[in-house]
Amino acid sequence: MPASSKAFEATWLRQELDESNRKAGRLDEALQERDHAKAQVEVEKQVAVHARYQLDEEYAALVKLQGEVAHLQKCPYRPWPKGHKCSTSWRRLRAIAEENHEGGIPGPYWIKTEVAIALT
Repeated sequence: MPASSKAFEATWLRQELDESNRKAGRLDEALQERDHAKAQVEVEKQVAVHARYQLDEEYAALVKLQGEVAHLQKCPYRPWPKGHKCSTSWRRLRAIAEENHEGGIPGPYWIKTEVAIALT
């Protein structure tokens, strides 16, 4: 094989290697972007699950509070005798209201609303 042919083949092989390295770099970059997107989706999914858990807890608290408010509204005794179930519920609602207004930090809107309803 003549020297010029070997030089041509070496140049061709070098170009092929360079092109292959560029393709590998593009593939690696695409894989990194895919992995980043998958990780981001996983984090967003975890955030959504956590938010759903918090909403479920708040909803359960709301249902419990609504039950206490309904009981207070139906109770025929006013003012309630000390130790009466309604008196205990009333103190619990007042504590929630004070806790949510303490320090100027607003609490969840529904707590304020439910306590306001109970106060009427």
